[in-house]
Amino acid sequence: MCAHVCVLAALTLRGTAALAQVSIFESGPYVAHLSSHGVVIRVETEGPEQLTLTVEPGAKKIADEAPKSGVHSLAIDGLDPKKTYRYTIQSGRGKEDGTFATAPADDDKGDVRFVLFGDDRGGVATHELIAKRVADEPIDFLVNTGDLVADGRIGSQWEAFFDIEDKLLRDHCMFTAIGNHELVQENGASYLKYFGTAEQQQKHVFYTTFRWGFLRFFVLNGEASFLAEDRTWLERELQKADAEPNLLWRVVLIHSGPFSSGLHGDNDKLHGAEVPKLLREHHVDFVLEGHDHIYERGASDGLRYIVSGGAGAPLYPVKHLRSSARKVESAYHYVLFQVGPEGGKLTAKRLDGSVIEEAGFTKSNMWNDDGPAIAPASTQAKTNPVTPGGTAPRDDSEEDHPKEPSGGRGAYVVVGLVLVAGASLWYSRRKSAKS
Repeated sequence: MCAHVCVLAALTLRGTAALAQVSIFESGPYVAHLSSHGVVIRVETEGPEQLTLTVEPGAKKIADEAPKSGVHSLAIDGLDPKKTYRYTIQSGRGKEDGTFATAPADDDKGDVRFVLFGDDRGGVATHELIAKRVADEPIDFLVNTGDLVADGRIGSQWEAFFDIEDKLLRDHCMFTAIGNHELVQENGASYLKYFGTAEQQQKHVFYTTFRWGFLRFFVLNGEASFLAEDRTWLERELQKADAEPNLLWRVVLIHSGPFSSGLHGDNDKLHGAEVPKLLREHHVDFVLEGHDHIYERGASDGLRYIVSGGAGAPLYPVKHLRSSARKVESAYHYVLFQVGPEGGKLTAKRLDGSVIEEAGFTKSNMWNDDGPAIAPASTQAKTNPVTPGGTAPRDDSEEDHPKEPSGGRGAYVVVGLVLVAGASLWYSRRKSAKS
């Protein structure tokens, strides 16, 4: 555990030294939405500014109608599928550059690569290392299971999130589900401001769908009842997808999902509303979820599922091991997907780059290791994997205040002080560099 703690502390302090090169903007620029034909670039400014977005090749250009402060959302359409573009955001104070590659056409049969991670809230050093690792992966886009920040009402937490994800989001689009930590009191207003589509912002809803080549994603709110408008929307979109040309894979992205062996366990609201049955009836292939801060791969109710909540928040124990689980580990991680028309594979990687597992799948097989589950729930205590530091996962009943392992209190107090000091120094230096 000590080695793991020291690595995290060193990364946090090292992050403070990188502030000499900061964006001239409060947040961004970042690729907010991306398709085969269009892009939305967003930037947040502290004071009123009139920004111009230019995309090359083609010299496509759009500008704010008038100076404004806050989040600027600049959209350009008429782009070519599967093509790399350069973009520039110009303000009166300077400019920032980035690149993006549009999604493939719907009939494109080339492999699709994306990274899945989530629950990075509050874990500055871990989140920073995850972002550095993911930046080295050859991917098309990012998928986040939610809980991007610890408290969606606090602007400095969003600013810290964009500081860490800066290079990743500048050049890749991140599609994300809303987490319960973005829904606090203000009901997700900040989340929609930063990551909502124009339709989501207008209707103040947290569900949406997008297409990437032969994949379609359905992004859901795990805190919803699925008995009202959200249910109507989901049924309508699933029915439309049933007849969609060249669509081969259907994927659900949700924060609190239907299947988990972690501290929270299954989302009972989804089962009460028979959502897994609805997804199965409409040929959904994957459910990607977070909320529990573990890695888990399994198959249940005719659906493949992945729990990925290990991008920074305190790790959770493997609480109630599902009989449907193929692999479970309480570890900081991200998951690399490679999907082709008939099948693909995933690779789950820890902070240090080591591989938790590789697993294949096809349209006809759930997983390439189909067979008995890894263990019945009654043997859970004997089969819980250990954390990267070598200690047993924490057994904790309080969602937002996990307890440290017995005997490890001193080390966690030390690293806590270091992380807090490092984060404070980081934020103060960043504000100084911008002013």
